[in-house]
Amino acid sequence: MLKTPLSRSEVAIAYGITTRTLYNWIKDVGITRKGGRLTIPECELLFEKYGKPTGIWEKKEKAKR
Repeated sequence: MLKTPLSRSEVAIAYGITTRTLYNWIKDVGITRKGGRLTIPECELLFEKYGKPTGIWEKKEKAKR
């Protein structure tokens, strides 16, 4: 489960997309705030529409162990 806000670059990397594509996705789900880290609720909106990405969260979980 996501516990901290993520940068837009982190989210794009996790999905394996460009930041330009992520900005289009952000607009598509109705996030209008410009710049800054994506809040947990904003990330959840993306997860609902595009599925939860793997990779970045798995790496963070392994680092915590």
